[in-house]
Amino acid sequence: MNSVNGLTIEMLNLSEDSRKLYNELQIPLDEVVLQVRRGEMLYYANSANHSLRYQFSSCLSKKKAMEQLCSEIYSELERLDMIRNFDSTRFQLSANILALRHMVAEKARRAPSFYYSSCKYMHRLVGRLNNASYEKWQGYDDNTIEAVKDLLKKNLSDTEYRVICMRFGLSDGICRDWEEIAKEFGWISKGGPTYHEKSAICKLHSVIDEFKTLTKIS
Repeated sequence: MNSVNGLTIEMLNLSEDSRKLYNELQIPLDEVVLQVRRGEMLYYANSANHSLRYQFSSCLSKKKAMEQLCSEIYSELERLDMIRNFDSTRFQLSANILALRHMVAEKARRAPSFYYSSCKYMHRLVGRLNNASYEKWQGYDDNTIEAVKDLLKKNLSDTEYRVICMRFGLSDGICRDWEEIAKEFGWISKGGPTYHEKSAICKLHSVIDEFKTLTKIS
């Protein structure tokens, strides 16, 4: 894919209304591109013009105009081959590792669906990338993945390790649900998987700094 280095607003075929709106926002183009790549709305930008932010977040017509601007910029980035496909197994596995790290860091204080919804894993991963890593980062390499697994093995029982690996798809990127995990171990309810997962999260929280260091995105 192509880099956005050197990209100018003149290189994008935007409608007159969208170009005018972009100029009003006064947000650097690289920040706009990053947010569009992440699938975020531009009015959440850290713009110095707070009154303008309020207008766009509270006015329906402005919101629709903003959505149109985002759509046009995304289409133009696609045309220029500046939008990336993250469908590979390695990226899914990398996103799952980040979801596990997030769960450990927060000691699973949110509703389970926040961490377990596979459709959100990739969005969270892309949200952590800057433009340079969006364009070049290939996901966690084999050494990093093995280092993460070694960290889990050192701190978890065999059963806890297997439950976490199945739940977060650490072998093949495919996350297993409670029914599949219970069946694998011969448990008759989700009580077994839940118990061992909670125990694992507590243990891993004590090594969260090491976990974060291992999984830093370059």
